[in-house]
Amino acid sequence: MPATPYHADLMTTVQQLYARLPSRVPATLEVCHCDCCMTHEILAEITATPVRNLTRLHMDEYRNSAHGVPKNPDDLRAMLPRYLDMMARDEWSDDFGVGVDLQRFGDGRIAHAPLFDAQTEALLNQWARLMILHTGAAEAMDQDTGYSLPYLTEVLLVGGWSVDVVTSALDDLFASPHGLLAQELFVAPLGEDVGLKGHFHMWGLYNRRSEAIPEFAIWLNELLCRPAVQDWLVSPEIFAKPWADPLFTLSGNITGETFAIKD
Repeated sequence: MPATPYHADLMTTVQQLYARLPSRVPATLEVCHCDCCMTHEILAEITATPVRNLTRLHMDEYRNSAHGVPKNPDDLRAMLPRYLDMMARDEWSDDFGVGVDLQRFGDGRIAHAPLFDAQTEALLNQWARLMILHTGAAEAMDQDTGYSLPYLTEVLLVGGWSVDVVTSALDDLFASPHGLLAQELFVAPLGEDVGLKGHFHMWGLYNRRSEAIPEFAIWLNELLCRPAVQDWLVSPEIFAKPWADPLFTLSGNITGETFAIKD
């Protein structure tokens, strides 16, 4: 896993979440038992295993077999720390590549609000902030965490974190010692999307948490209009790229239509 100044605190937060939330999933864990989904044998393994010891296979089986929001929110309370642990360890990625790793938890945070008590919610926000700082610092040091900054941003918004929590963490990252490069690494994929497709390629956000888009668009407009970003976009090396001028033109003009469905 990449070594950054934030990773130790990130893993400490994961352990604090484990301590506050159920150590095992309920015996009534809601999953589908059709031939394409989970067998009773795998389900028995999952319910017999402490959450922190669930394997990637167990988590894949759960993700592929757990449809919709469960009636018992303890399903989600128990499973979430293991997902966050694996993400922080670079042991998890979205096989579908559409930003919906944590969609079920985001849906549950709406359907069962409040899904977590105030102290746990504060820890979840702390985890999101540290995960963004860790990912951005790792990218700036040319280390792979499995998530690009724009993709992680989408995953967190779909997972139910507020726009303010996510964008405040990004602002903290951009103000950090690794911030200028991390900011460029955040903006460049957005420019490539606009250059290739004419819109941001955030399928998960557009389709699964569209209510977050207006507030997020306001922040993106402000980000792209910052002097450091504007100067970078018109620098000779960057402006020669085919996406730089379209993104420069889009600065301050982002709307909900800029976030289009997957092609």
